[in-house]
Amino acid sequence: MVQHPQKQRNFKEYLTEFLMLFAAVTLGFFVENTREYYNEVRTGQAYAKRLLDDLREDSIRLEQVNNSATEKIELISSIMPFLADKKKVKQAIDSFYYFGFWNNNKYGYVGYLSRFYRVEETLNELKAGNLRLIESDSVVTYLAAYSRRYNVLNQTMDDFWQERSERILSLHSIMFDRTYYLMHEDDPPKSFPIFYRDISEANIYTMKTELLGYRINMKALQSHMKTLKGLNSKLMKHLQEYINK
Repeated sequence: MVQHPQKQRNFKEYLTEFLMLFAAVTLGFFVENTREYYNEVRTGQAYAKRLLDDLREDSIRLEQVNNSATEKIELISSIMPFLADKKKVKQAIDSFYYFGFWNNNKYGYVGYLSRFYRVEETLNELKAGNLRLIESDSVVTYLAAYSRRYNVLNQTMDDFWQERSERILSLHSIMFDRTYYLMHEDDPPKSFPIFYRDISEANIYTMKTELLGYRINMKALQSHMKTLKGLNSKLMKHLQEYINK
């Protein structure tokens, strides 16, 4: 059998083959990068939608805590005229007694305030390295401001809240016999008979200072909550714009 010599390939053919192979690899690279980019865009949108839902829930919780603080301010404000008039201080004492058992209203008794805890599952995932997927400088900026103000609010509560609540509860136990309440805690508070233990001038003075200080603290908390609510609203606005673009 006669073997035919193979035709030698010239440089042009090698170059053409190389260019075709290079083009195929490059095209594949760009296609893969494009697919990865669009996947990240979709993931970023999904995170934005989840974060928006979390912020809506935060907004509801903030309103509940703010309403609770408002009620406490109103309760204390309602007895301030009695605190300022020596002839009516007995009415302030009796009001303090009932406020100490104010469990049957919507927001709890005067010595209790719900803590605001934001929804953090999505936020924690974003902090773990996924925040880059949300391509919005305004969202990132307001999210950072929202987190800072949230920390300020919690620090404010930590600084005074537990200690002041404990002092009010302790004072209430010193001034009044709470036995009836412990035996009839499901009854409406205003039906409780008042049994005094120690309503000395010293305890009355402490009651005044604690309630007035409490009122000041509530207003400070409301100021922080107002700022946080504003940031919450702006952040939701920018998230919605990012989702809709």
